[in-house]
Parts: sequence; C-alpha cells; structure tokens
Amino acid sequence: MVVGKESKIEVTTRNYKVASIMGIDSPFVLKCLKETQSWDLFSKIAFREGQEKVHPNLVEILKEIVNKCNGVPLVIKTLGTILYLKTEESQWLSIKNTEKLLSLGIGNDNILSVLKLSYDNLPIHLKQCFTFCASFPKDYEIEKKLLVELWIAQGYILDEDVGDEYFEGLLSRLLLEEFEKDAYNNLLSCKMYDLIHDLAQSVIGSEVLTLNDDVKEISKEVLHVSLSGPNLKLTALKVKHIRTLLSIKRSNQYDSKENVIFNSTFSSSSFKGLRVLGLNHFYLNSIPKCLDQLTHLRYLDLSKNKFEILPNSITKLKNLQILQLAQCFKLKEFPKDIRESINLRHLENNGCCGVTHMPCGIGELTLLQTLRVFIVGNRGGGFRDDHEIGRLSELKGLNNLKGELRIENLQNVRDVVVESRKANLKEKKYVQSLRLEWWYRGAQSSEDSESPMEGLQPHPNLKGYGGMRFPSWMMNGGLSTMLPNLITINLEGCSRCHTLPCFV
Repeated sequence: MVVGKESKIEVTTRNYKVASIMGIDSPFVLKCLKETQSWDLFSKIAFREGQEKVHPNLVEILKEIVNKCNGVPLVIKTLGTILYLKTEESQWLSIKNTEKLLSLGIGNDNILSVLKLSYDNLPIHLKQCFTFCASFPKDYEIEKKLLVELWIAQGYILDEDVGDEYFEGLLSRLLLEEFEKDAYNNLLSCKMYDLIHDLAQSVIGSEVLTLNDDVKEISKEVLHVSLSGPNLKLTALKVKHIRTLLSIKRSNQYDSKENVIFNSTFSSSSFKGLRVLGLNHFYLNSIPKCLDQLTHLRYLDLSKNKFEILPNSITKLKNLQILQLAQCFKLKEFPKDIRESINLRHLENNGCCGVTHMPCGIGELTLLQTLRVFIVGNRGGGFRDDHEIGRLSELKGLNNLKGELRIENLQNVRDVVVESRKANLKEKKYVQSLRLEWWYRGAQSSEDSESPMEGLQPHPNLKGYGGMRFPSWMMNGGLSTMLPNLITINLEGCSRCHTLPCFV
C-alpha cells in the first residue's frame, strides 16, 4: 500500500489483542454512554415525539431499563426498537424483568443474550429471513435484490413486493443496516453489525456453513453452504441434503484449473436437493452436464464464466425463477426453447457481449420482471434461420418488466412502424430506466432511426438517439405530458440531431 507522509490508518476492534498485534501501545478506548446520553438515545427510539408525556408511567420503567444497559449503544438501540409503539405497561415490564437484561455485563456473550430479545420479538415470518443472512460472511456487503431473490428461492416469500416489506422490517429493527443507495435514493445493499451476525449464527447454528478449504463431507445438519475460499476443489463432495450452494466472492479468487476438477466431479446425485446454486466467478469453460437434473433448482447464478454455449436442456428446469448470466462475455446465444422456462422471473443478461439476438418465444415468459438487455437480431442477415430470431414485438406481453431495460441494435428492426408499436413500451409502467441504441452503418438515413422512435414511447429514462429530430410525442411540449415522472434524460452520440424538445 502506497500512502502519503501524513496518512493515517484507523483500526477499530472489540478485542484488545487486535490492538496489541497492530503495535498500538495506547489505544483509544471508547467509553460507554453516560446516563443522560443513554436516556436521550433510548427515548428518541422508543417514543414518538411527545409520546413520553402521554405515558409518564413508561418513562419510569424506561429509566430502569436504561440503567441496566450499561451504556452500550447497540443494546439501547435494540431494546428501544423492540418497545417502539408499544404502550402497554406489561410489555415494558417484561423487558425490564428479563433475566438476560438483569445479567448484562460488558462481555460480548452477555450483550448477545440481550440482543436475542430482538430476535425473540420478531414476527415468525421474519425469523427465517433474518437467520438466512448468516449465510454471508461478516462485514459482507449484501445486495438487497440478491437477498430478496434468495428468500424467494428458499420458499420464504412468494414475490419481491413481500420481500421488500420484510427487508424494511429487518431494517427498522436494526437487524440490517443501510449501506449503499443509488442516485434516486433507492437502497442497493446492506450490512449486518458483527454482533447481529453473531446473533443470526447462534440461532441458525449448524444449518449454515462457510467453506474456506476443500472438504469431502458435510454434516447432515447443514442446509446452506457458502463457498468463500480461493482453493476449493470440492472433490467427491456428497451433499444431497443441502438446499443452498452459493459462491461468496470478494475478489478474483478462483483458478480455472481448479474449476476443471469442480466441473468433472459435479453431479446431480450429489446435489439433487439444491434450491440455490451459485457458480458465479468460477470462469467455467462449460456448464456441468447434469445441471438440467437439479429439478428443485429455483435460483441459478452462472455470471462471470467463460462458456460459449448455454445448453438448451437448461429449459427443463421448470422451477427455475432466477437465472443470472451477467458478464458472460463469451456466451453466443440463449437457449432456443427458452419459452419452456415457464416460471422464469429474472433474467440478468447485461454484459453478454457475444449474444446477437433474443430467441424467438421469449415474449411468452409473461412472468418475467427482469430483462436488462433486449437485442434486436438481424433477420435475413444470412447467419441463421429467421424463425430462431426474436422480433422486437416479443416485448409486447412482457408488461411486468421492472427497473432497467436496454434495447440494442434497433437498426435491425425490419417492419419498423408495426414492430415498434407492437413492443408496447408505453404499457410497461414498472420500467424506470430505458435506453434505446442504434449502430450506424454507412450512410444510414435519419428516418431509419426516427421511425421506430415514433412507436417506442418510453418510460422514465431515454438514452441514445440517432435521428435528426425527435418523435412527435416528445415535441411541442409533449415530453412533460407523456413523461411526468422523468428525472434524467441522457442523449449520447446524437451527432445528427438538429432540434431538441422542450425539457421544461
């Protein structure tokens, strides 16, 4: 690490031995909160503004509870969250008189026993969602979308709307903490406090296992396995009973030679109970042949691998709901019978640079909510039978699409007026970001770009336009009327654009 002369590194720890190892002679020890600070923090969390005046009897109990918290902020925040909006005196007394609080000392074990009160007070439906988070290592940045999808795959929830609600429930109880948001203030990821992670691990016990080294056998109690080490070969591993095999990766750890061994030993008889399979970042040159026999599989992550062919047999996985193919740079095409994947809801295909078209029939996947990129193929280009290439009109019935949609190679649209209107973009009310792209070839006329634009009335974000003027629905003040929720519009490479619409 190269640093400047005045640079400093700050290390935080709950263990004095760590400070000693770092060579710190006089560590700065954070003191516990003072009594008045503890009262203020607890009351701000447990009471709405002014509520303490309405319930003076609870204030006295509050002071007794706070005095037993020993000034530990995490304990205070946890108990305050449990009692938020609870106005019955008996509810407060049950917390005050709990043995876990009465025995609270300064050690982590004692604190953990108090934090378990937060788990004990969770609604039943949130408990399994919380403990599953122990599948991720400590201090790991957990993508919200990924976590919700894994809950769905495990059968804890039915859909993303419920998942969002449960996620917010864990956030509000301080069992998850916000980490990263996007430009529109949407939460992208979260983390768990180390002690909260310890709590989840203590509850779920041996059901979760993180592998850092090669093993041949796993206890029958284990249901969820996370692969975290750089030298995993998984030779002859027998794990028929597990439900989750997930790759948890922080850097480019996995070696392609090791993955040849993994690929050759992976068999359906060893993994037949899987609901979740993550083989991302393994740089696999081919897909395990037995994959189509994992009939219970609901979540499959093959992103960041080197295979060129995704076998058509993968469409036999009738329970598959989430298919991750992001940044599979060498992938050439999607399965031709993709219409058979009747339960598919999420197809992450951004970064699949080698794919030239969408397969015919993808428009029949009406449950689809995520399709990052739709590639318009060159029908009549002489490379393959036209019936294998999906038209732009495949988008017509995909009205459950959410988030981002990018349509590439619009210069390949043949029946421009008909195809663009059949795409039915204006009915896709859940699409928040839309990008439309053309590639110029020689002296292409501006009408070639303008014609599809007339039918592609977008939702919030418009990016990339190659014509000399904008379509009629955007001009003459139509932009603010048609797109009242528009926040951002990006125009890139519009070298022949002569007129802009009014953006106000």
